[in-house]
Amino acid sequence: MNKHGMSLVELMVSITILSITLLGIAALFPRGMGHTTQSRLLTQATNLAMEKSEEFERMPATHADLTLGAHQETVDGFTRDWVITNENITTKIKRAVITVTWVAGASTMNSIGTTVFLYKP
Repeated sequence: MNKHGMSLVELMVSITILSITLLGIAALFPRGMGHTTQSRLLTQATNLAMEKSEEFERMPATHADLTLGAHQETVDGFTRDWVITNENITTKIKRAVITVTWVAGASTMNSIGTTVFLYKP
């Protein structure tokens, strides 16, 4: 055995172990990117739902978006639906159920929703 360096067999074993380790680590990157994309879409959908609820707060009670019933709009590839109902007999309190849906990947439907109560004298 040569004491001044590595043999060819030792070198090949080292390269094989290093290759297997690097391939295992490389397999994690696409999965991480998928989670990053899903998180980004979820954040966008949440922001769209919250934006609509904030718009409702600034709208007068007579605005078309606050009429009773179902409404829908498309924003940046997301579908934003909301349903307005009266919450009490005096009709000054309205309930808005906002749902944002989107398609991610191979036609996988995702959605997020929120409910807000609006006092409109």
